[in-house]
Amino acid sequence: MITLEQIVNKIVSWLQIQVSSANVNGLVVGVSGGLDSAVVAKLIKLACPENSLGVIMPLKSNPMDVDDAHKVIENCQ
Repeated sequence: MITLEQIVNKIVSWLQIQVSSANVNGLVVGVSGGLDSAVVAKLIKLACPENSLGVIMPLKSNPMDVDDAHKVIENCQ
């Protein structure tokens, strides 16, 4: 049986390969405060701990979503 840790490690490795192949230094994610962007934010932080960026763009967003997005970013630090 494949564990969650193995799946995470495989995704992190794939992200690192893509960063290297693209000849870039890191990854960026738009953080909305939702589950999808929270998972991606954590994965890119694991893949590129020194070169990951989460961006919150609160244009017409629910204030609670912005608060959640800040919590996601704090958790990834």
